[in-house]
Amino acid sequence: MRIILLFIFTNIDTMSTEQPLINRLMRYFFRGLLLIIPLGGTLYLISVVLRKIDGFVSLGIPGLGMCIIVASITLLGYIGTTLFVKSVFGFTEALIKKVPFIRALYSYLKDFTSAFVSSKEKFNKPVIILLNKTTQVYRIGFITKDALEVLSMPSHIAVYLPNAYDLAGILVIVPPELVTPLDLPGSEVMKFNFSGGLTPLKNTPTKANGPDLDATA
Repeated sequence: MRIILLFIFTNIDTMSTEQPLINRLMRYFFRGLLLIIPLGGTLYLISVVLRKIDGFVSLGIPGLGMCIIVASITLLGYIGTTLFVKSVFGFTEALIKKVPFIRALYSYLKDFTSAFVSSKEKFNKPVIILLNKTTQVYRIGFITKDALEVLSMPSHIAVYLPNAYDLAGILVIVPPELVTPLDLPGSEVMKFNFSGGLTPLKNTPTKANGPDLDATA
């Protein structure tokens, strides 16, 4: 899909003008694709995910299995607030963390899920990081650790650099002077970065007297 969209963006305004009518028709066609592909692709992916979820509990009625799963997860979340269930989960988690490989897998899945699902926002410190002083190359990232005493690097910080159109990213450890904080909501910066800069940034600072984005860029 990314290849198709890239082809459309690079060709919609650079077509030959030798045949104006065909040129206009092609532009209309590509604009139609720009409307259909994102909407159709989103609806298709949602449909695939819902069918997969619904298939886990097949009761012969479309959508019923998904409703049961969603209701069960919600009920589990509610029950999980009780002291007894918290104690049971805490005991189970302690056992899991004693098994080397399973401990690493469990910790990764828990941290990954918590970063995107938890009510406490994890990526709430967006920054611009200078990667190359000579070429003045910057990347958008999020501070995940303000100090790294455990790595014997108390004067450095950990910054997560997410990739565009991907859930993956890299972690870099840099001195604070290479990082410029952005006074913008982390969710807005994440959407801007994920879309490769296509999603417009809403200039809604998180603090009244924060720095201007244009001034820091």
